[in-house]
Amino acid sequence: MKKTLIKLVAAAVFLTSAAFASAYSVSELVGSDVYETLKKDGSVSSKNFKDETKDLSLLPDGEFSSFISSMWTSKKNPVLIKENLYLIAKSELNKTQPESVTISKASKIIRSISKMQGMKYYSHSDEKYETLYKDAYCVSGPKSKTKVIDKTSGSADGKVLYCLLNDNSLGKTIYELKYHQSESEVCVSFENTTDVSIGPITAVEDGNLHIGLVIYDCGDDFLVYTVVEAKFPSMSFLENKMNESLSARMEAIYEWFIKQF
Repeated sequence: MKKTLIKLVAAAVFLTSAAFASAYSVSELVGSDVYETLKKDGSVSSKNFKDETKDLSLLPDGEFSSFISSMWTSKKNPVLIKENLYLIAKSELNKTQPESVTISKASKIIRSISKMQGMKYYSHSDEKYETLYKDAYCVSGPKSKTKVIDKTSGSADGKVLYCLLNDNSLGKTIYELKYHQSESEVCVSFENTTDVSIGPITAVEDGNLHIGLVIYDCGDDFLVYTVVEAKFPSMSFLENKMNESLSARMEAIYEWFIKQF
């Protein structure tokens, strides 16, 4: 009995050690200065508007950093780049079972597009919470509106999906979603395959809106990175609208993600 107990304890220690061995160190991913800010505030953000750069200053140095940094392929730089970085304890995501907060679980969540339907966001112009996506579901192709089920089984690595998001103020847009996954990291990129319109105005042409979401396993914590890159016409009312709208949507996607655990 005693030998059996010792073996069980040893196995538990081994599994725990193996799990942490595969996890990232936050300070190695983001550097000491950003890490100190994350420990203090829980988040850090950066916004470039009309800057002559497409550098992602907050992008952690992870396995898929080159994939995220190369999302923007147009010769012309994006007008807006908004980055957010969050550090959150797994025990905050699931107080009773923090061990269930894994990259595999995160992978399934970010492929559960239909669960984004009805998610809320804060409208700064109206100063209240509103429904962000009236409809959200996977579709069969880059121009198709044929609904298909979420594909959440197995690893997300290498998968390419398409989805339709019916946005409260930006209307219906179809996106191409590309995924990568490893033991300690999972990411997805969104690229619009149809125009984004505000009423009769084409706000963002197809291929000119990119969203990135990356989740890193850091032992007791998750590090979550979001970025939006967009190019839109130089009209003051449109610039203000897109600045506010896209920033609010990045915050909403993060809030939606952490509530799924």
